Amino acid sequence: MISQIEAWVAQEPRVLDWAALNLPDIMPGAERLRKSIAEGFHADMQWLADTLELRIHPRTVRSCAQSAVLFLWSYPQPLRKLDDSAEVNIAAFAQGEDYHRTLSIWIKDVVNQLIVADPTLEVQGFVDAFPVMERELAVLAGLGWIGKNSLLLHRKHGSAFVIGGFLCNREVIKPSLHTPRQEFCGTCRRCIDACPSAAITDERSVDARKCTSYLTIEKRGEFSDQESQNLSGWIFGCDICQVVCPWNARTLAETTTPFWPTTMNEWDHLLQPGNGLRAKLKGTALDRAGRKGLARNFQTLCVQKKTSENPRSNIINQ
Repeated sequence: MISQIEAWVAQEPRVLDWAALNLPDIMPGAERLRKSIAEGFHADMQWLADTLELRIHPRTVRSCAQSAVLFLWSYPQPLRKLDDSAEVNIAAFAQGEDYHRTLSIWIKDVVNQLIVADPTLEVQGFVDAFPVMERELAVLAGLGWIGKNSLLLHRKHGSAFVIGGFLCNREVIKPSLHTPRQEFCGTCRRCIDACPSAAITDERSVDARKCTSYLTIEKRGEFSDQESQNLSGWIFGCDICQVVCPWNARTLAETTTPFWPTTMNEWDHLLQPGNGLRAKLKGTALDRAGRKGLARNFQTLCVQKKTSENPRSNIINQ
C-alpha cells in the first residue's frame, strides 16, 4: 500500500507531504480538547462537543479502524503578506475551488484504486467533517507539531495547507523523517500577539467566540458590538496568525491574483441581486457562509469603515 500511495502522491503537486500511522487508543491532546470544550471555546459548533469522545478515541469511530493515512493538501493560493490597501480580505484557503471538493475527490480516487487492488480493504475517508483529531494524528505521524496558534506546523511547508486522509482496517506505517511531538515554536509568540481579537490562548487553543475565522464563516445570526470589532477587515476567514509565523516566512507571497474582489465597491456590486454571486459561490469555500452571511460580514465592514472615517459617528447604534 505504501508504494502505491507514494506513486499517486508523486503525481499530485497539491500533496505537500503525507504520513501513515497506527491509531492510538486515546489521542494526545485529549485533555486540552476536553478543557477547550468545557470552557466553551467551540462557541455554537455543538457538533464538536457531541463528538468529543469519538475524537479522543479514534478506534471507536469505525470498529475496523486500525490506522490512518494523512495528506497535507496545499492552499489554492499561497499566503500573502498583509496588504493595508486591501479593503476586503479573504483567507488564502478560500481563494479558489473548495478543498472539501478537490481533496475529497482525490482521496476517493486513491481509496477506490486501493480497494480494487485489495477488495477486503475497509476505508473511511475524511476531510474536516469527520470526528478525528487530524492535527494531533499528524503530529503522531511525524508531520509536524501543533503551533501556538493551534495549527499544524510543518518544518518545510509551514501551515498553508489543509489535512485530509482516510482510516483503514490495515496496519500502515510510513517511516517519518521527523521526530513525533518535537516542536519548534520556542519562545516565539508572534501569532498570539498579532491576533486582532486576542482569540489565541497560551495553551495552543483558540477561543472561537472571539476568532475572526469563526465569526465570518460559522457564526449564525447578527454580531454583537464586540464581535463586529473582531472582523478587522476580513469578510471570510483570517490569515493573520499564519502570515506572522516565521515558519511561513519563506513561502509568503508579496502579491497574489485574488480569486475574490478586494474592494468595497466590488463587493457592494457583487452582493446586489442578479449580479452572479450565487453562481460564483458554487463549489467554493465561501458557500459555507452563503450570501446571507457574506452580506452580514460586508455590512459590518462598511460600518467599521464609516466609523473609522468619522470617529464621532453613532452609526453602529442606528
